[in-house]
Amino acid sequence: MPIRTSNVAPVTRPATALAIAGVALALAACSPAFNWRTVRPDASALQALMPCKPDEARRDTPLGGAVTPLNMLSCEAGGATFAMAWADLGQAERVPAALVQWRAASLISLKAAPEAARSWTQPVPGAERVDGIDVQGVRHDGSATRARVLYFARGARVYQAAIYGSAVGPEEVSTFFEGLQLP
Repeated sequence: MPIRTSNVAPVTRPATALAIAGVALALAACSPAFNWRTVRPDASALQALMPCKPDEARRDTPLGGAVTPLNMLSCEAGGATFAMAWADLGQAERVPAALVQWRAASLISLKAAPEAARSWTQPVPGAERVDGIDVQGVRHDGSATRARVLYFARGARVYQAAIYGSAVGPEEVSTFFEGLQLP
């Protein structure tokens, strides 16, 4: 039997059931592109928000005048790569040169000229120095990308947080970078 309320078209129970089933099916088919989670990498003193479960890697790299173990976390979400890296240089005196070198290496990797990079900064609670770049570049596969990279340090440790991808909205960018902290 139809149910009537004032000024509303009749609704039957089968129609209501179909509508509810349609909404439930649509919700089940959708999966969020960004599943934010707090990440606290071991021995990094860093806390961050990542939009997906990150993969871990480690490699030795020349940084700040010596070959240094570089730890990395990264994942892909919403058509972009979200990445963090950190290294303990052992001596705070090596930090300024390492940050300059890291920025230059990032631009080379992106095939971007230093003058093409726009400087920007985002506060990182607990960091002693922070610098960042926003630049159009080229991925290793030859496709164009936008890179937003933040370099920061505390003591003898240096950090990099980056988003590579043009399709990321301002809300995801701010969530990622505002989620960084050195407690």
